Amino acid sequence: MTLHGQAEWLHTGEVRNTGAYWSSRSKVRADTISAIFGPGASIWYSFLQRRIQFPGRPNAEILARVGLDQTVFAIPNVACFLTSQALMEGTSPAKKLETTYWKALSTNWMVWPFLQVITFKYIPLDQRVLFVNGVSIGMCFLCT
Repeated sequence: MTLHGQAEWLHTGEVRNTGAYWSSRSKVRADTISAIFGPGASIWYSFLQRRIQFPGRPNAEILARVGLDQTVFAIPNVACFLTSQALMEGTSPAKKLETTYWKALSTNWMVWPFLQVITFKYIPLDQRVLFVNGVSIGMCFLCT
């Protein structure tokens, strides 16, 4: 069970007391999304670590990584996430993007640049995906 699968179970279960019920289908969706996006994030963080280097200028290096992360990676990643979520829910990806993309992306830009500064400055490369997933799960609970 992935972190997102466990979060889905907690989110729809007794912990939230929302009346929603947990289903194996929603857990499979959460696990599938994690299986798709986890490796992509690992590759992305490794790429940034290897290619974006400004010796003697650590703050410029961090800002460049955050800037690339929030443009080159976040913009298509949010679209891919929402599209895959819609497909697995059996709903229209176009409608999902039309109704939620800008809100999801703008919310991302309000929170993640600051968190990515912390990620790139303090979190070792091999623990970044775990850290980001943990923060993502926490945000899911706060946003609903």
